[in-house]
Amino acid sequence: MSKLEDLVKSIGAPKWPWTIDATLAARGKVIFEQAAPQGGGCNGCHGIADGDERFPFIKTWKTPIQNVGTDTRQYDVLDWTAKTGVLQGPYIPLATVPLKDNDLVINILATSVIGSIAENVLTGGVTSSNARIDLLRERYPDFSAAPGTD
Repeated sequence: MSKLEDLVKSIGAPKWPWTIDATLAARGKVIFEQAAPQGGGCNGCHGIADGDERFPFIKTWKTPIQNVGTDTRQYDVLDWTAKTGVLQGPYIPLATVPLKDNDLVINILATSVIGSIAENVLTGGVTSSNARIDLLRERYPDFSAAPGTD
């Protein structure tokens, strides 16, 4: 996964397929870098700046999450909620918070994906539920599986 992330980072921005008008590009740069009250202000959200540290020692880009009217549908996706069902309560220490009965879809997805990756690492990639339980019991003598999973 880390190799894929590094590859994505190395790809960079897509190249404009047509000839660039240097005069218009210079005017666009000025607008991009202006402070928001003056108009433009694109750099505030789309510029590259260090963000919060996520999951231990993972740096992020600082990107405000706000609806500025340029891509409302994508912004709205961040506000979708769903019932968590059997996933209610679990969390990944240092990475997520306990899921509520009805939670943001992005929180459910994050907990599920990070949990799956962590499980794969902790179990050495063992896929069978029973084999995973046996391996966890072997590695962690105090481990107790949920009732009915043996």
